[in-house]
Parts: sequence; structure tokens; C-alpha cells
Amino acid sequence: MEKKGRYCSKLTPSSRRGIAIAGIVVSVICLALIIINVVIGVQQEHHEEARGQKVHKNTIGIHENEEEYVFTLRDGDGNILMTGGIASAKTVQGSDSTGVISYMVEIQFTDAASDTFYQITSEHIGENLGIYLNDEMISNPLVQSAISGGNVLINNMDSQEDADQLATMLRSTK
Repeated sequence: MEKKGRYCSKLTPSSRRGIAIAGIVVSVICLALIIINVVIGVQQEHHEEARGQKVHKNTIGIHENEEEYVFTLRDGDGNILMTGGIASAKTVQGSDSTGVISYMVEIQFTDAASDTFYQITSEHIGENLGIYLNDEMISNPLVQSAISGGNVLINNMDSQEDADQLATMLRSTK
């Protein structure tokens, strides 16, 4: 004797409607919880940024419709150490030993800015220096050694689109 469908066949049409409604209610509750979690996450990110604990690294937090951007390099106290001096900026692609692809922005400073950048990085080894566009921090790298040659990489970009957007904005800096 086959038992397949034995329990479902005993349900009345009103019971089946009740189960369907309960399924819809559960789905709506799950959707509401997802929305609440997203809102809470956004609020937490906002508060962390306000306390200076989070850096714009996943999405560039600069308005794209601005025609000119101001590039500044700042110390941990927010003091401006350098302004402008970008000769070029472009997106570059790299990969680690496991083949995971990453996107970076390569900045080339002017000759004068290269000298200034070398001096700044030699004086701030072991410290974080903030890279800003229009007062928005876009990266906060740790200086591990003095950087000469005026060529710098901003890594940890989430996508090629983010890297392209940042490179475009850096090319239009003053």
C-alpha cells in the first residue's frame, strides 16, 4: 500500500488556503527582516564613518557630476600635507598567487610632487596617510617605507568599475 500523498489528501480546501496564507505571511516577515537588516547595516556604516572608523573603499563616495576634484594627502590628524600634483592615473589589474584578480589605481605624480611625496612618506613611516578627493577619504594606507619615483598604487578596489571611476576622478584633479 502506497502512502504517498496520504496526509495532503485529508486537507480540506479551507485548510489548504490557511496553509497558503501562512506561507505568504512567513515570506512577508522574512522580507521585512531582510529590509530591517539592510537599514540597520546602512545606519551602522554611517555611524562608523562619522566616527572616522570606516573608509570609502568599496564604493567611491564622491559625486561624479563634479567637474573638478581636489586631491589631498593628509596625516592621521587630518592636516593637509600635499595638494594636487597628479600627472596621470589609470586602472591596472593584478592577481595574487592563487589567480584571484584585483583592480588597482596607479597614480603617477609630477616631478615636483614626486619629491614632496617622497619627503612626506619618509617622515611618516609606520603611519597611515589619508588620500582624499574633495574632503572624502578614499584610502588610508599604512606607509611601510619611503616611496620614491612618484608612482603609487591604490589597491583593494572592489571592482574594475570602482577603479575606473576613481582613476577618472584623479585625472581631473587640480
